[in-house]
This record gives sequence, C-alpha cells and structure tokens, in this order.
Amino acid sequence: MKVVVYKTIGQKDLFLYVAEEDGLSRVPDPLLKKFKLPEVALTFDLHEERVMAREDPKRVLQNIKKEGFHLQMPPAENEW
Repeated sequence: MKVVVYKTIGQKDLFLYVAEEDGLSRVPDPLLKKFKLPEVALTFDLHEERVMAREDPKRVLQNIKKEGFHLQMPPAENEW
C-alpha cells in the first residue's frame, strides 16, 4: 500500500499515516483539528515485511485499513 505520512507543526515527533488514495478524507475531524497544518513528511510503499524504526508495519496497515489512519505518537521520555 502506498502511504503518506504527515507531520504537524503543533508537536514534534507526531505523525499521521494514511493511504495515498484516501488522503486525509477518512481522518476524523477532531483529530484533524488537533493536527495543526499537516505537512507531508514522507510517501512510501508499506508492506508487512518492511522494517520501520518505531512502528510495527502490520499494525500500521491494519489501522489504516480499519480506521483510515494510523497515529504515531511521540516517544515517551523514558524511551530516550
């Protein structure tokens, strides 16, 4: 699946993954309002075997298919 990852100026390390074909159309309005000025950070092909730094690709794909998006939260302070 081709995905687009958006970042926000509102919070560092907060990312929103969506299917390229859907764009932001399936993201709930309350989330879009909190995701200030979304800006494309990355576009790539996502498949279950892809290695990702902080996310499980299977979970990301499931969330996008089921909910229309996947939200990657900033790391907890104790992760540093």
